[in-house]
Amino acid sequence: MNERKQTGRKASYLCSGLVYCANCGEKMHVYKSSRKGHTYLYYRCCGKCGASVVKLEDVDRVATAYIKELLSEDTQVKVARALRTYQGQEKDRVESFKSAIAKRIKEKETAYNNLLTNMTAAVLPVEVVTDLSAKMQQLKDEIAELKKAEPPADYSVDTIREWLQSIRTAPDEKAVQLLIARIEAKHTENKTDFNITSTLKPVLENMVAGEGFEPTTSGL
Repeated sequence: MNERKQTGRKASYLCSGLVYCANCGEKMHVYKSSRKGHTYLYYRCCGKCGASVVKLEDVDRVATAYIKELLSEDTQVKVARALRTYQGQEKDRVESFKSAIAKRIKEKETAYNNLLTNMTAAVLPVEVVTDLSAKMQQLKDEIAELKKAEPPADYSVDTIREWLQSIRTAPDEKAVQLLIARIEAKHTENKTDFNITSTLKPVLENMVAGEGFEPTTSGL
């Protein structure tokens, strides 16, 4: 069997940068194996713990299955419920935004008035007057922009659910990199065990306290 590490331009795989050795915690990188005219890809620990290699296709398969389970109907319902709760606080959010804008406008108006006072308090050199005038104009422009500011629009519950469902239907590299934080892999004689941590775990735990959602992945 001829074996070599991936060389040249760095290749991008579905789970690149996410796979770790369950034995020692070191990252696992993709290696190529050529045999009888065929090329095989697998992950190998970059440490020296002696862990067995893991087939790349097994890692991709379990990651895809994980995302489909992670974004189950139940999880989507939890996200939608949390969004509805958030949207129920829309009035407070808008008022908070307006209050912050008003504070910034007041600060800039105070700065503008201070510059105006300095400008009229004494006879100043032309270059100083020019500099003060430029700063005052900038403040006026910034105040005008702040007065036109609107609270940022939120995505609707339906839009979020449609997006989650589209990811669940066809997980791609971007979805995997977005939703999976870490994949720990360990190959034994008869099977490969995976332990996957999702980036959504702390988010959903905060949204829906006390409700478990993390899919089971061991032994997949």
